[in-house]
Amino acid sequence: LGHGQKSAHNSSIAAGAMLMASSSKVRCEILYHRGIEQQDSVPEDQDPRETLLLRICVRSAGSDLPAGSEEVQLHGLWAALLQSAGPGDLLELERAQEADDDEPDSRCFSVHGHQPAITIHRDGYRYRLDKDTLEALKKKTLLLPEWLRLPPAKKAGKVYKYHGWLCTLRDGADANLWAVVWESSRQGPQFDKGWARHAFVVVDPTFEHFPCAEWSTTEKLPLFSVTTSIEGKKVEKLPHLCVGDVIRVHRARIAAKMPRFINIRQQTHSGMLAFPCPEELLEADAAENDVDVPHWGIQGETHTLVPADRARARQLQVWVQQRLSKETMSQYLVMLRDLLESSSQRDLIVQVLQVELLPRLRLVVTDGSIPSTSLDVSQPALAAQWLASDVKVGQWLRLQQVRSNGPGSEVLTVNAAHITKVPPWCLDVQVRRQQIQESGAADKAEDKAQPMSPRPSVSGPVPGTAAAPSPAAQQRALARAARAQVPRESRSSGDTEMDEDEETPPVARETPPARPEAPAASAVTGRPKTQLSTVYVNTIRPIRLADVHVAAARGERCMVLSDFTVARICDVSGADATSAQSLVATRCCCCGHTFAAPDQDVRAVKRQRKVWPCGHWLFRLQFRFKLALQQDEHLLWVFVADEFSGLLGESAEAVVGDPGARERAQKRLDALREDLSKSRMPDISNSMAVYRHDGPDTTVFGSYVVCDTSLELITQS
Repeated sequence: LGHGQKSAHNSSIAAGAMLMASSSKVRCEILYHRGIEQQDSVPEDQDPRETLLLRICVRSAGSDLPAGSEEVQLHGLWAALLQSAGPGDLLELERAQEADDDEPDSRCFSVHGHQPAITIHRDGYRYRLDKDTLEALKKKTLLLPEWLRLPPAKKAGKVYKYHGWLCTLRDGADANLWAVVWESSRQGPQFDKGWARHAFVVVDPTFEHFPCAEWSTTEKLPLFSVTTSIEGKKVEKLPHLCVGDVIRVHRARIAAKMPRFINIRQQTHSGMLAFPCPEELLEADAAENDVDVPHWGIQGETHTLVPADRARARQLQVWVQQRLSKETMSQYLVMLRDLLESSSQRDLIVQVLQVELLPRLRLVVTDGSIPSTSLDVSQPALAAQWLASDVKVGQWLRLQQVRSNGPGSEVLTVNAAHITKVPPWCLDVQVRRQQIQESGAADKAEDKAQPMSPRPSVSGPVPGTAAAPSPAAQQRALARAARAQVPRESRSSGDTEMDEDEETPPVARETPPARPEAPAASAVTGRPKTQLSTVYVNTIRPIRLADVHVAAARGERCMVLSDFTVARICDVSGADATSAQSLVATRCCCCGHTFAAPDQDVRAVKRQRKVWPCGHWLFRLQFRFKLALQQDEHLLWVFVADEFSGLLGESAEAVVGDPGARERAQKRLDALREDLSKSRMPDISNSMAVYRHDGPDTTVFGSYVVCDTSLELITQS
């Protein structure tokens, strides 16, 4: 038996908790588990199997507890026999002991000794383990059925058997497995004993009950990585895999690094095959069709495929597409425009416009929020060499921990090992593609083109684009334009930048081109058509944006803002908002995670009891968007997070389910967009009530949240 995660806390039940035998049969479904664990030390006279522990997160039938709050703990031989159990398996527990630990929102069942019995169900098979079965298995007069055993690494007959889930891998054992590429390892390519090596973080349906944005960060599951290796120092020959690619691995050695890393290492006799994820979305039944699946060999000389392999590859491709086409892949993603005006580290999704090799590796990229900017990806040298051998114009990349040197910086810096290719169908790419199309970033870059200093490059700009002014020059021009739109006597000084960890950095707004549904969106002159107002404006002394930072330092948490203009409206993705429905999101009542709003009647979704990616099914629709307020040269982001928006005059459910309400809300949004950056007259000045949010609720975007503020449409005389 291999060692899984070692745990000093193997008693399984908190000290002081009472155990009571369950009087009824408990039926539950396995959600996930971390794998088998063992104590740090084993007494010499004790069977090592008796120290094993398998802690399984389950959902019991008829339970109304939040997902992740019910656990089954298998001890000793029970853990050894059921270590191949995985997500989706059904368990029936008899005479299990339930912990009475006075925690109303959780349940824990303990299975140990010879009294309990467990029946496990999987894909039409069932097997019962009880006292007699345990004795027979100990004496080896009985064997577990093949479907319940861990698969061997060698061929069984003429075919390979595979682990059903990554969570069943055992430390120190050889294994055959399937996985989906998630991101490039942070260490990057390395040389080791005459071999060039590079690792990729991988996932599989073990992570089904976690949001995609938590797949790399959750501590409830190990972080799995697959190492690829090439003999010699030709690092450019190491494979370049994309998020969503499926890999099949034969005879890999599993190595656990406590407390949370599981490394899948290649050996000289290992084999690895990659199945690139298609650029278009697959149908849900694609796995049922026995069609040829494109693939290429990474390691090993011969690779054979049987129909079951093609079906497994398609099944995993469909699974990852269904998740990533609806969810963001990181909670740290920002737009280029926001990062350029901050001094922090964030993640980006960008498209490559140009690749420059000399004097150092640089990429010219965009995400639609600005025409383009330059990325220094020259370090570390080995990772840059590997990246340069594959990066091409038109590719979409995920950049992690991108560094900005603050406002005025012309170049962003990112570790070349922190870059992973992403497919065009994922939600984050689609959002940025839409922004590129709506903002006309390519056209504006061509119109404003200035000759760049000549550098040798492996490719020219994307057709329809040209070199753009530096981000610093663009921001200075925007600041000058903002100053010109405000009367000089109304200017004041002050700093409105908030804590970067709490708030999206404030930036100047680049006016988008006119659109048919809001033809005056780019205008900054003329009488405004809207007015923001709050009932507190006549009872609470308003403050200017320049004084917000000072007021917050004094401890003020509730404020009334006045005499500002709205410079930008963004939806939850950070893109400029053009549709009222895009401002609505689904918020889980249990954990607070947010997802895209359903595209059908909300009551129908609730009747179906749809389970969201976080594993819960209770939800509410809320408005989730943000506004950039501008006053002189000061900008401040404020956030709307409510079920009813006074700005749009409708509830979130009505906007999604009622065409009439959606049309009325759209009319208000269009009017507000037409007034972006328009100067205000004294008789129609804006006012807004906000409060500073400093709590642990991460579902609110930032520091200042709009409250008790309505939008009034002004009749044009």
